[in-house]
Amino acid sequence: THRLYLPMSGVISISEREVIGALAVTELLRGGVTTILEMEEDAELFAPFIESSGIRAFIGVMVNDVNLDALASGQTVFDYTVRTQQLSQAVGLAERWHGRSDGRIQAVMAANGLSMSSPALLKGLRAAADDLGLRVSIHLGFGERELVESVSSTMHEIAVCWVPMSSPCTATMLMKQKSTCSQSPGQASLTART
Repeated sequence: THRLYLPMSGVISISEREVIGALAVTELLRGGVTTILEMEEDAELFAPFIESSGIRAFIGVMVNDVNLDALASGQTVFDYTVRTQQLSQAVGLAERWHGRSDGRIQAVMAANGLSMSSPALLKGLRAAADDLGLRVSIHLGFGERELVESVSSTMHEIAVCWVPMSSPCTATMLMKQKSTCSQSPGQASLTART
């Protein structure tokens, strides 16, 4: 049985998350990684260490607008107040961090999966990204391929690159208007359009 750990602040403290984030970046650098995508509900916690570490990073607040209490009881209810707060937090991080360290840190607008993001939130992320000249990224959970296909008629044209869980990457897709994904073995792509 899957259990949802949201918000992460309910699982471990802010100071613990900062230490874990610093350790993760240090280990990635030690392993030869030079660029990361950091998507987290409080991504700004990690930004100062990312900046001081010298690693290149795309960083974004992983937003959602689902009512977590309703979700815990099996209902999906999207909340305007949560959406407004989350979009504000994401835009604030982007305005404070995009282009820092001679462009080594780039902000992204990031969603925490389709099952936790209303069409209004996704459109808000796209609009904010367009206004700020940023990319959009979305974390995909298990079973969300069907959601991508079901919303294909209501979203902007989006290139969706599927990365299998067995790959060295996480299951994340980058969304970019009017582009396509190259296909490689084990990778499928689809395009959603409005």
